[in-house]
Amino acid sequence: ENLDFVESQLESVYLTTPDGDVDVSESKYLYRWEDLSAEQQKTAYLKAISAYDQYKSWNRGTELTDHQMKELRKTSKNEVTCMDCTLVRDAKIKEKKLVGKVRIAPRGFKDTSFKSQFYSTSPTVSSISIRICELIGMMLGLTSWIFDVSDAFFSGEELREDEVIYIKLPEEILRMEQENGLGGDPSKPWRRLRREVPGCRGASSSWFR
Repeated sequence: ENLDFVESQLESVYLTTPDGDVDVSESKYLYRWEDLSAEQQKTAYLKAISAYDQYKSWNRGTELTDHQMKELRKTSKNEVTCMDCTLVRDAKIKEKKLVGKVRIAPRGFKDTSFKSQFYSTSPTVSSISIRICELIGMMLGLTSWIFDVSDAFFSGEELREDEVIYIKLPEEILRMEQENGLGGDPSKPWRRLRREVPGCRGASSSWFR
């Protein structure tokens, strides 16, 4: 019996203020990554790389080739955890400007569902789940608040020396580093983490501690 209400609200969540004025300042649904200019995309990539450097979340200088990684796993005294990464790319209006956001996310969780063959990110809530929660809250007359803890999981504990985690960086990130003098080398995609980061299974608990 709530279908009519849901239909009427699907296009209004995040789009109107209590006074009825249009407000798309935090909309995550109106723009795509492809809507950004090349310069805006570059800025988003470099900001994502900078976050890892700023919080010292990885160890530069530990880069390995695929062959070197295989040898390390054979000879290391400690268990070596290897994770590939995905790039989560979004476009949104922030403070009345169209900006891009990139997240370099290790796949700490392997999605084996059929859907993951076509689309997969680090384990995070889907947009449709957020929409449903918003609609239920509106039907119940609840007040909603939007907030963001910026780069929260980058502030977790440092890994112990015997905790060896390497991530395989996407080629786009390595090329961006190389082109901007940040030391990226596409032939050496593996880099050791200094702390668990968003996408690692222990990142949230590490940040909480």
